[in-house]
Amino acid sequence: SGGTGKSYLTKLIIDWIKSERKTYHLIVLTRIATQNVRGFTIHFAFRI
Repeated sequence: SGGTGKSYLTKLIIDWIKSERKTYHLIVLTRIATQNVRGFTIHFAFRI
């Protein structure tokens, strides 16, 4: 549901991962979510 802070929390976690110089792949369920957090849909990531 919108407005609950999912993208905000995701961005905080990504910033922390980047500060630790770790590699990550962000996989999300919907195309809209990819635009919010610059990730890949699960279908694209796993070629399904």
